[in-house]
Amino acid sequence: MLADRTGLEITEEDLHSEGLLRDDMAQDLGVREWRDLLAPVTRFVEQRADQPVDREAAADYRIAAVTRAGLLEPSPPVMALDAEPRDMRERFLDSEIVAVYW
Repeated sequence: MLADRTGLEITEEDLHSEGLLRDDMAQDLGVREWRDLLAPVTRFVEQRADQPVDREAAADYRIAAVTRAGLLEPSPPVMALDAEPRDMRERFLDSEIVAVYW
């Protein structure tokens, strides 16, 4: 997916021949571990494209690819917050404006 974004065509065979794809990936890895494992793939794409890859885009594509492969659970959607918080008392700051003249 990252290669497609940069306009390259890189096959799984290319990644296997470079030693960048493995079939024995553990499924209980976290985001940091995936970043470390897939960093060489990002560098490979950068070398092939002869340009740096935007790190935020690389992170987005990395998470999407790992999730699509079924190796990372997608994060649950964020619940909408109630308009009125429960059991919250309003607090007011009692203040006065003081003008100082020289």
